[in-house]
Amino acid sequence: MDDADGARGLTRGGRLLELRKRSAALTAQFLRDNGPVVLTDVAAATGLSRPTVMDRVGELVELGAADVAGKRVATSKESGRPAMRYRFRGEIGYVAAVEIGKRSTHLLVSDLAGTVVAARRWVDERIDPDAPASGEVVDARLEEVWSAIAALVPRPERSAGLLGVGVCLQGLLGADGVVTRSTDFPGLIGVDVAGRTREKLGVPARVDHDLAAAGVAEHRLGAAQGLASFVLATAWPTVAASLMIDGVPYGGAENRAGVMYRMDLSSLLPNPYAGDDAGLLRDLTDHRAGAPLSTGLRAVDDLIAVQLAAAGATLDPQAVLLLGPAVEADPGVIDRLAERLPAFVSADFPIELRRAVLGPIAPVVGTLLRTLDEASSRFFEDRMSPIPRLTRAAKVTDAWLEGIRPEESQRA
Repeated sequence: MDDADGARGLTRGGRLLELRKRSAALTAQFLRDNGPVVLTDVAAATGLSRPTVMDRVGELVELGAADVAGKRVATSKESGRPAMRYRFRGEIGYVAAVEIGKRSTHLLVSDLAGTVVAARRWVDERIDPDAPASGEVVDARLEEVWSAIAALVPRPERSAGLLGVGVCLQGLLGADGVVTRSTDFPGLIGVDVAGRTREKLGVPARVDHDLAAAGVAEHRLGAAQGLASFVLATAWPTVAASLMIDGVPYGGAENRAGVMYRMDLSSLLPNPYAGDDAGLLRDLTDHRAGAPLSTGLRAVDDLIAVQLAAAGATLDPQAVLLLGPAVEADPGVIDRLAERLPAFVSADFPIELRRAVLGPIAPVVGTLLRTLDEASSRFFEDRMSPIPRLTRAAKVTDAWLEGIRPEESQRA
């Protein structure tokens, strides 16, 4: 065989290997997303031949990623033995997602089927909410999380154990994932959180901006389901936002897209609550309770509206979702902003405002979803479609996790 024949053989062999990986991933994906099914259903849905499906399911069973879930009950019109039903074994591997907040840390552990098997929240009462967190606090938080992940990941038989970790946090991230700016966590600036996590736990790790992760969660499970593009923004005098295009966060050239508060509007629309966040929340709460809308709140409405108008007019999203403490204190701020937007954007360019629905758990849920996607694709050596839902193991009863519903209802 000459070199050309050898090259053609390698090409054919490589192509067959890629097709084998693709068919294995398609089979695993269908089992994962559809529960116990018979081989005929897998073949019909994936377009693979039944012999191919039989081979791939057999390989998945041998790997420990699938097993027999029982026999299908034959009807009176069917002859022969009832067909075997197979299920995806999510417990073949696990991922963890962490959100590091100013005073709290959230942790979720999920198997590859999207079943959350552990949930933890820590609140650090020692941290001054008005002071930035030091490097020592950051180090302690990370060590606490790493220890918890190592203790919480189940290690049953036929399990690959921990397959990936995702971390989301406040502040700006460079294109390399290193923190470049963080008002609450100056101790994180210059820190490669994903790199340190990989080194500590020995598994692939990712890091996300908290709003970008929240956008993923709202797109898959919340108020942005069915939208191709949208903006998720904080309703605050200094607006921060994540930009979602085709369901994927858009970071821009330097991963800084969505940071609207870089717009200096102080000379045009001053913030009457500058340095007084507590005062703003107090007045919003009072207005919700029936107090008249103050001059200060009107000014804040204008300040937020002009930033939302800039984002909307530039990006042309299908909707702008709003979240944050102002919305929690006074949901009516969304209606007021909708009334103010026409003053800053032309009438032929309407911007739809919606309220985000997943609440405080959105960032850690979004990070879990992205980490699951990556780990599943690595495990099956081919890109799998995004996991469509999260479920909860019976033992996960933490009240703060009530926003995660079974598959029949994914909204909070």
